[in-house]
Amino acid sequence: MTRRFLDAGYAAIQLHTESYRFPAIKTDLTPGYVPSIASAQASIARKEGCRALQWPFTPDAWHATA
Repeated sequence: MTRRFLDAGYAAIQLHTESYRFPAIKTDLTPGYVPSIASAQASIARKEGCRALQWPFTPDAWHATA
């Protein structure tokens, strides 16, 4: 699905997944989607989610690629 959007010329693709749905979040992170951190509360939720998934919490890198 992502390839279809990119081929159609979209530059930004957003996925929306509830912060407690860890398997879905891992599915989103695996191909390279990066979390959006729009608030301190979102940062805490992303950090907890990454810890639960044993995924690196790297918000500086995510901002650089967003």
